[in-house]
Amino acid sequence: YVAQRSGSDDRLVMVSAAPGQLAKAVSVLRGHGANLADEEHPAVSTSPSKGTFVFASASQSLMEMADMEPASQVVKLMRSAGAEIGERSGRTFIDVSLRTESEEAALQVIQVLQGAKTMANLVASGEPEAKQFLPLVNSIQFSAHGTSVNLSFEKDTGALLELISRASNGGGYDDWVGEADDFKHKKKDRKKNPPSDTEWH
Repeated sequence: YVAQRSGSDDRLVMVSAAPGQLAKAVSVLRGHGANLADEEHPAVSTSPSKGTFVFASASQSLMEMADMEPASQVVKLMRSAGAEIGERSGRTFIDVSLRTESEEAALQVIQVLQGAKTMANLVASGEPEAKQFLPLVNSIQFSAHGTSVNLSFEKDTGALLELISRASNGGGYDDWVGEADDFKHKKKDRKKNPPSDTEWH
């Protein structure tokens, strides 16, 4: 189902494997169904921040939504979640917020995530092909505030695209670091000396 709000160029796309769930979503969109944004103290964010192009939030755990027992300890401790992916000021960002049932659970989630990050560093350091992704892994930051856990990632978009391109072409970590530095210097040079129309082409 695709909808465009009146007076806006934004288009909303809703996808569901169950017709009943899709009908419920359409009802909410039209203002007839219960809406998280109308709650006095919503459990999750209902408004994406500036620059966001992917936004998702859920006020229920995966076990409640999918009626399943997840294998991940993090998912088991999660009670609600929100995620944003976007770009601002030339930098790509990912922000994930998880809400748990207690401060102890939030600390457990942080410990699991930190352990996973440490393990990824150990594995990647011994694998030349995986080593090139270490800058991405080390850009991920975790923090806990009460019963909430926040995960954030931010990287220069140009350098990120360069890494993806290098990885898809089989380039190594050292090659990527050199090219990423070149990209930053070229970016600064362009700001100081804007190229002519001919140079842009």
